Amino acid sequence: MIPMIGAMIRALVLSFCLLCGAAVAAPAAETRFLSGLNDVPLMDGLVELRERQTLFDAPGGRIVDLYAEGAVPAARIIAFYAQSLPQLGWSVAPAGGKGPLRLTRDGESLVISARTGPTTLVHFSLKPR
Repeated sequence: MIPMIGAMIRALVLSFCLLCGAAVAAPAAETRFLSGLNDVPLMDGLVELRERQTLFDAPGGRIVDLYAEGAVPAARIIAFYAQSLPQLGWSVAPAGGKGPLRLTRDGESLVISARTGPTTLVHFSLKPR
């Protein structure tokens, strides 16, 4: 009976060591941000379309139009930004149902819309309020 308990303890210790080693060896995913909105993360699965970006600094504030695309459902994209951007200081504006996600922060308004086709095209539009 004692040798069996010793074998069980060794198996548990080995399992624990393997689990700890796997947790240490797995690097955390690096968060990427949109090039023209360096405080808005680029969701995993999306690629920024830099050739379609418009950046303009006006006396009244920034005007930014950016696009990204990927094989991610539009609803999942909107849900990701609705959950993550309030953690970065953005407030979700009340919406009357489906449609683009509208956010505000520090005198700026950000609208995120997603349209599904062969891939999902996401439009980020930032303007002064």
